[in-house]
Amino acid sequence: MKKTLLSFVLLFALETISAQSRLIWTAFGQGRIETGNLDGTERDTLLSFDGSSDGLAFDAASQAFYFTNGPQNAIMKMPAGAQSAEVIVSGLELPEEIVIDPVNNKIYWSDWGQNKIQRANMDGSGTEDIYQETSLHPKGLFLDTISQNLYFSQQSGVIAKIDLNTLIIDTITTASGVPTKIEVDMDTGKIYWSNQDFAGSKIQRCNLDGSGAEDIAVGLGLTYGIAIDKAAGKIYWTDWGGDFPKYLKRANLDGNDIEGVFEFTGYSPYALIIVDGLVSNSKEVLFENNISTNVFPNPVAGFLNIEIEKLNEKFSVEIYDSRGILINSTKNNKYSARLDFSGYASGIYLLKIKSGNKVAWEKVVRS
Repeated sequence: MKKTLLSFVLLFALETISAQSRLIWTAFGQGRIETGNLDGTERDTLLSFDGSSDGLAFDAASQAFYFTNGPQNAIMKMPAGAQSAEVIVSGLELPEEIVIDPVNNKIYWSDWGQNKIQRANMDGSGTEDIYQETSLHPKGLFLDTISQNLYFSQQSGVIAKIDLNTLIIDTITTASGVPTKIEVDMDTGKIYWSNQDFAGSKIQRCNLDGSGAEDIAVGLGLTYGIAIDKAAGKIYWTDWGGDFPKYLKRANLDGNDIEGVFEFTGYSPYALIIVDGLVSNSKEVLFENNISTNVFPNPVAGFLNIEIEKLNEKFSVEIYDSRGILINSTKNNKYSARLDFSGYASGIYLLKIKSGNKVAWEKVVRS
């Protein structure tokens, strides 16, 4: 049995943005991270910082954003609700995309200016090169934390993957333009990318072995960020080509039913992610209360038991995969829970344990 001391934080004037998934994007050249609902409602500024960001990632466990900052040639970290961002890696040359692996305590980024893909610990220490190729300029990144494959795109049009255990590189396909951002749907075995071309940008996809390449949206302005809502079967992208207004748009995964979601005047949306309702913009902590819990067995192959001691309240549990995607939730009518993990794939999961306005997180390994 594993006994874990969880630190519950009671928040003053708790303001949860939403219980549903949110679009989160960077405002190009504005030093802002903005957010809105997937249906185009409740748009708001989430964070402000000095600089501009081409790449954005979110760590559900720490409730912190990681992003590249081109003007400062740095990687930044900024908790949700914070007043300022922290430089955790400096001395880069045009860092572009960023992805995180909270399970293994790693961040990965593409450095366009140095023709490198690099990684470091999540506190910025231990920087190392994992890929470098003269003049090919790496751009988009996608990390499959389960297989430890890092997918990436290059200015040359190449889309490839690196096995992070062996550092062996396999080319998947070569796009006709510049594939700026990539997304991978491991469930359907598809890789999507925004193909940037001043003559007319596209959203394209192919199978993970490179076969079946197809256009799913054509004649676009100048596409950049993309994000997939697998539950609704939608793909979202930012389009900053042409005159104002600029747009954040979406379509079905096959490219049908294109529609605008948000319109922008005076600036452009750029990097784009979807976060499953985890971000709170609360800024004040009233006090902390340490509460002992038992979470066992961990690692788990079948049933996981959760017991909370010294807390005479009922609680709920939400289960997220290592990418921060909500996959299940339960409400308990008693002070313990028994969750069946037998149907989940091997890997790391995050439990969000909530009782009243107290929230804590626990990492669980599915063996």
